[in-house]
Amino acid sequence: MQTQLPVLGATVMFYQNTADSVALTDLPSYVAKTDSAGMFRVTNIKDDTYRVMAIDDARGNYLFVPSETKVGFIDSLIQTISFPTTVYDTIHPDTTVVEGRRTKKGMEFKVVSKDTIVRRDFTMFGPTNLFIPMFDEEKTQLYLVDEARKERERLDFTFSIPADNQLNVRLLGVHLLDKIDQDDWYIEERSAGRDTIQLWIKDSLVYKIDSLVAEASYLRTDSLGKRVLLADTIKFYYKDKPEPKGKRKKEQDSIPAIKFMEISAGVGSTVDLNKNITLEFDRPIVEEGLKNIQLLEMVDSVLTPVDFNLKHDSLKIRRYYVEKEWKPETEYQLLIDSMGIYSIYGLYNNKLVKDFKTKAIEDYGNIIVNVKEATTPIILQLYQGDKEIKVLEERTIKGDGKVIFDYLGEGTYMIRAILDRNGNGKWDTGNYLKHLQPEEIKYLPTEIKLKKNFDVEQDFDMSKTYKREDPSKKKNTEGDKKRNRTNR
Repeated sequence: MQTQLPVLGATVMFYQNTADSVALTDLPSYVAKTDSAGMFRVTNIKDDTYRVMAIDDARGNYLFVPSETKVGFIDSLIQTISFPTTVYDTIHPDTTVVEGRRTKKGMEFKVVSKDTIVRRDFTMFGPTNLFIPMFDEEKTQLYLVDEARKERERLDFTFSIPADNQLNVRLLGVHLLDKIDQDDWYIEERSAGRDTIQLWIKDSLVYKIDSLVAEASYLRTDSLGKRVLLADTIKFYYKDKPEPKGKRKKEQDSIPAIKFMEISAGVGSTVDLNKNITLEFDRPIVEEGLKNIQLLEMVDSVLTPVDFNLKHDSLKIRRYYVEKEWKPETEYQLLIDSMGIYSIYGLYNNKLVKDFKTKAIEDYGNIIVNVKEATTPIILQLYQGDKEIKVLEERTIKGDGKVIFDYLGEGTYMIRAILDRNGNGKWDTGNYLKHLQPEEIKYLPTEIKLKKNFDVEQDFDMSKTYKREDPSKKKNTEGDKKRNRTNR
């Protein structure tokens, strides 16, 4: 549904039993398969009323499994029809006639050929051009997928879906922690998708133990579809990797190398004027050391310290953002002296120096989208890619209006709109048993080729029906005439 591309090999099922639950229990009356263009055809079907749906039948049993099978359905019942029709064809005759006449110049000949009109009577069958948007239902089954100890200091819990899982973990058999209150033995970190929880063990006497036993309680969906609290005993093992075998080292080479905390700095040689710098540490840190982060700006050929804002990520506790209102075409340096920041495990950082320069205002272009005829809130997304869509930015608008995507580099962009009917700020999928179709997505079938220092204005009418072209069949075309390019 989100891509609007044809689905190959989907099973389209027609049911004479029109009950909602028939697809879960009964076999269909008629079946068809979609081709590479997403087309299907059912022949010799009895005149009747049908419930029509399509599934990605990986099991091959013609049964629909809610939240596990890709599905699409038509809201109303379908009545098959047949009716007589007549088509007139023009055909050329099998013979020709040559006519001649005498003139002052002599005989003139002319080939005369008369077309023949043929009437063809036949029976039409319908309906035709049924459109079935397919989608994945929202998964509702909550359970623990995996538990692991990939790092000595960390326990990982992965759940089937993002949810409020109410995870509580208590260590067993550890004398320092074998008490009622165990709220302070770990630091919790969640993934961006909120389906993975990492517990960073704070006590060295605990994480140095190779084998840990924990009692974990968390929510799980039971056989009745309700979420209940489940307690489980889990064993975690960790073994240090053995040293690689090799020649005996000399005594002077036996001194262990200093191990530093790793820092990932999301900054290259150039930085966009509207982007922040991401800093991510490989272990939770003691925040007191963050004061040792410096940002310097080139002023009169001298690197001068400047103020900036440091923002902590709300989920990933090891990630921070360096926020600054950058000056165009200016040189900066991000500096963290060695031993300036240390983790909760006592590891310090090695020296970090990142020199970069900001881009010029003229390096960017803007795309202005005029949203028209909007009857619901609209989530407007700027994206690149064909089959693999990469959403670059999105804006939300409550109705008609103008949306500006600014600070864009030279390149080719496309736009799509989510008709956010419930106004929750995100795309919502459908549900077959609730007769709920997914929120509609409209793809503007126009590639916007943006150049530096140019503005491109584009209309997007929400009342129109847009058909997204299959990327594999896309041809190079000029943009529609409604676009206006303006050199700033």
